[in-house]
Amino acid sequence: MLQQAEHERPVILYIEDEPDLLEDVAEELEEAGYAVELAMNGDRALQLLSTIRPDLILCDITMPGMSGYEFLQQLRQTRPDLADIPFVFLTAQTDPQQVIDGKRAGADDYLIKPVDFDLMLATIQARITQVARIRQHHAAEVQSMQNALLELYSRRQRDSFGQITRAFDYVSFGIVLLTADQSVRFANRAARRMARAVAGMSLDGSFRLTGTRQSDAFARAFDKALQGRCDQEDVVECLAVPRADGDRQRDLLFMVCGLAQGDAMAESLMAATRRNKAANAVHQHDAARVPNADEPVVMVLMADPSHRPAVSSLALESLFGLTPTEAQIANAFADGLRTEEIARQFRISSTTVNFHKRNLFEKTGTNRQADLIALLLSLPSYTES
Repeated sequence: MLQQAEHERPVILYIEDEPDLLEDVAEELEEAGYAVELAMNGDRALQLLSTIRPDLILCDITMPGMSGYEFLQQLRQTRPDLADIPFVFLTAQTDPQQVIDGKRAGADDYLIKPVDFDLMLATIQARITQVARIRQHHAAEVQSMQNALLELYSRRQRDSFGQITRAFDYVSFGIVLLTADQSVRFANRAARRMARAVAGMSLDGSFRLTGTRQSDAFARAFDKALQGRCDQEDVVECLAVPRADGDRQRDLLFMVCGLAQGDAMAESLMAATRRNKAANAVHQHDAARVPNADEPVVMVLMADPSHRPAVSSLALESLFGLTPTEAQIANAFADGLRTEEIARQFRISSTTVNFHKRNLFEKTGTNRQADLIALLLSLPSYTES
C-alpha cells in the first residue's frame, strides 16, 4: 500500500544524478519544512513511487540512462493516478527550446541551474498551494454531487410515473428501454434530443437506425445484449453512431445491455406505468417466464462523449472512496472502453481490470457494468476552474 505524504510536511521527490547538488537541494528543502525522498536516476524514482505518493516531483533532465524527459513520459504512461502531482524540471539547459520541450512533455514548471534557492522554494510552494486549492474546490463539488445524487435517486422512488420520468429527464445521458422486438418502452428527454442529431434515427414506436452499417451494428449489439440477459451475464456492447452533420469527432456513444430480471431502473418505470393503467389490469411475474411483448429486456444508454460531464478522478475518489486507479478505470468505462481496451491503456491485465471493476461495484453500490456507467453519467457536471 502506498504511503501517503505527511500532513504536516509535504513530501518532495527529488531526482538528481549529481551527489553534491542532490545533498545541497535536499538540505534547503528540509530546512524549508519539506520531507525529501531522493533518487539518483529514473529507475530508482519509479521504485520509490510504488511506496510513496509525493506532493511534488523535482527532476533533473540530463541523467545517465533514463533522461528526465523519458522519466516523465514513463510516469505519464504507467502511473495515471499520479497525474495531479506537480512535476518541475531542474536543469542546466538554458536553451528556450529546451524549456518548450519540457512544457510539451507535460512538466508544470522549469527551473534553471545554478539553483536559485529562493525561486525554487517559491515555485514549489506555489505549485503545492495550487493543488491544495483545487482539492478544496473538489471537496465542495463532492458535497454538491452527493446532494444532487440524493435528490435524483429519491425522485426515482416516488409513486407517480410523471415524477419518475421527470427525474430521468434531469440526467444528461439518454435512457431507452426496448422490448424483445425493439419497440421503445421508454425514452427520456436526453435520448430523444440525441436521436434528433442522428440522420434517420427514430424512437417513435420502434428503435430505428437508417444506414446498413450502423443498423447492422446495432442489431448485433442488441442480439448480444439480449443473449447476455438470457444467460444472466453482464454484457455491455458499445458502438459509435455518427451525427447527421458528419462530424466524426463528435460521434454519439451507444451502450447496449440486457436488463436483468428485477432491474431497478426498468422496474421503477414499469411499475409506475402499470399504476397508471386500468385498476383491473393484472400482471403476473415469473422469473423463468418468456418476457411479454410490453416488457423491456434491453437498455440503451446514449452519451455524447464530447459533452460528457467532466468528473475529476479526485472527486470520484472522495465521493465513493475509490483509489486513484479505480477512479481512472471508472471514467474509462464511462467513456465506453471495453475491459481489454482499458487493460491496454493502463498496461495491466484484463484480470486486474476485472478486479478493480468488482471493487467499483462494491463501493458505488452497483451490481453491473451498465449500472456503474449509468451512475457515472448521471453525476452533475464539473469544470475545473
